Amino acid sequence: MEKITMVITEGPGSLKAWNGLRAAAAFRGVDLAVTVFLMDDGVYNAKKGQEPVDGLRELDMAKKLKELQGIGVDVIVCGTCQKARGLQAEEFVDGVKLGSMMDMAKSVKESKTAMTF
Repeated sequence: MEKITMVITEGPGSLKAWNGLRAAAAFRGVDLAVTVFLMDDGVYNAKKGQEPVDGLRELDMAKKLKELQGIGVDVIVCGTCQKARGLQAEEFVDGVKLGSMMDMAKSVKESKTAMTF
């Protein structure tokens, strides 16, 4: 199975990040293996307990990440980025893996395509 790696650097509320997650679902729909790597402020997307304001309720990134995991998308959070923001692993949705830049590099190397959102 061909693979794609998607690097998301923007946090919750960003339509760019939201569209990246939507694209991840679309790529799974055409039988690509998908890895989503969250780095920089993108790590906040995996934080449990998000409560988007009225009008942006659909942008619950943690909920979307859980849905993606349910269809086989691997989600990795940059451990250095997480620590730099004072976040603990327990704050992330279940099933999210902590990783490193080396994990991202390996995923990109294994992929046919890599995209950044």
